[in-house]
Amino acid sequence: TKVLSRLKLPKNGVESSRICIVRLLLDEDSGSHSLLNSLREARHDVERVVDISALGAGTTDAAVFAYAITNDRVLITKNGSDFIALAEREHPGVFVLHDGRDGSNLGVATVVRAITNIAATYESIRNLFLDINQHVW
Repeated sequence: TKVLSRLKLPKNGVESSRICIVRLLLDEDSGSHSLLNSLREARHDVERVVDISALGAGTTDAAVFAYAITNDRVLITKNGSDFIALAEREHPGVFVLHDGRDGSNLGVATVVRAITNIAATYESIRNLFLDINQHVW
């Protein structure tokens, strides 16, 4: 499996714009139903920590990160500082959301757009530790 897949969609028999699909894992702190559904509508392959029987609510950060690596999924979290040390080894990628304390909380549609921007901008997102807020345009 690939973390980032690029597909070209045909439109009326003519190849049109490409779509980038990212395999994502929503951390317990960032796994709202609205974000999950919106990312899926944008054709991303998304799982939530709280919905995975091997993980669930209250799972340690190390176990969440190990699952992301084993299953080749980019982790989306609001607790980026909890994953800095863990991200020193090979990983599919980490996207950090702000929790809004600094006034930079993003709406669901903006998060989806930022992930689309990241997927279209970077050739590979493997081993990247990115601030989603910096990819809104």
